Amino acid sequence: MRIAGVVVLALVACGSKKQEAAPSGPVPPLACDYHQAHVEHHTCIEVRDPAIVDAQRAWYGKIKSDKVTCAPNTRCPAEGRTAGCVKPNGNIVWSYTDAAPEVQRTCTTGKFLALGEQPPAMQHEVYRCASDVVCQETRSVVDLLPTVTATNCKTAGSTFEKGACPTENVVGRCRVSGAEEETVWSFFAPRTAEDARTLCTQLEGTFVDK
Repeated sequence: MRIAGVVVLALVACGSKKQEAAPSGPVPPLACDYHQAHVEHHTCIEVRDPAIVDAQRAWYGKIKSDKVTCAPNTRCPAEGRTAGCVKPNGNIVWSYTDAAPEVQRTCTTGKFLALGEQPPAMQHEVYRCASDVVCQETRSVVDLLPTVTATNCKTAGSTFEKGACPTENVVGRCRVSGAEEETVWSFFAPRTAEDARTLCTQLEGTFVDK
């Protein structure tokens, strides 16, 4: 009877773990399964913002050295997840090879997400990293003030705070869609529009006239 009781407890425990890992919430409009080629590193990215699906598909489509498979209207596999990291653009990067403490340690630009924890809602706030001649504006679903993004901005001698970039004396803007964030760079005089256009090309963004 004692052995049978242990077996029952084990089955209950297994069932509880499966229930905890079960996905919840709306199905994301895009999920990209990502296997790095030369190291054992497997992640899966759930793109939750419909407005950036095309940009995200294009971004991951540029990756040729690793195996990336994107599919619409699907979730990342629940089985095998260890933890996640919510990025500023709302993407959830689920890890399948790194232990949860390592995922938390490397989630420096977003919010760590433990198994069973609900991700933040898709409600964006605006943050800016500003200097005299350039300002980078980021829309984020996570608080960027305690992240390495704010630290790097301050280390470079700029000011990091909530709020949009100024609109006065702008000579050009550049919209950049990355894997983790959507940003708008504003360039100010005494830079010229040609300077702004050149810098935007270097950022692989889309130039927008003032």
